[in-house]
Amino acid sequence: MKSRRTNQIRGMTLMETVIAIGVIGFSVPLILAGTNASLSDRSNAEADTRSAWIAKDLEQQVNALWASPRQNSYLPASLTLDFPVNGTESAPWVFIYNKQGTFLGQGSIGNLATGATSQDAYYLVSLHTTAYTPANLLPPPTAGNSRLSRVFIKVEYPAKARLGRRQANLFSSIKTQQNL
Repeated sequence: MKSRRTNQIRGMTLMETVIAIGVIGFSVPLILAGTNASLSDRSNAEADTRSAWIAKDLEQQVNALWASPRQNSYLPASLTLDFPVNGTESAPWVFIYNKQGTFLGQGSIGNLATGATSQDAYYLVSLHTTAYTPANLLPPPTAGNSRLSRVFIKVEYPAKARLGRRQANLFSSIKTQQNL
């Protein structure tokens, strides 16, 4: 008698199929959630970096307006920033920038509460300054003759969101009036 060899192809059992679908069903949402979180983190990191650039640039514009003689600035010519005090924390100067960090124009305090209405607006920037006198400054300044100013810049995004729904980055520095 001849022996016959048959090659049987074995398929997956129903149990193996159910386990494979379960593993895929469990892992795919985890992978997609991780991808979405990393994209959100990247976007926030990019906006935070741009916020720092905007704050530094605005600080340089303020320095240009405080310089004697007054230097060129992209801020509106009607804006008069007097050394050392400008605006207050509750009533700051407001500026609007687009997503690339380009200055779009001056905003209003209303924009801080309700958000910007400009189509291109992405960053709302508020600025106020106060006179600053350290305790160890010699000789002490006379009344109304402060040598230093503390500059407070707050960069918030996205600009169209209402107050409380925006990310905020705070920056502050101490500046002197410059004679160039």
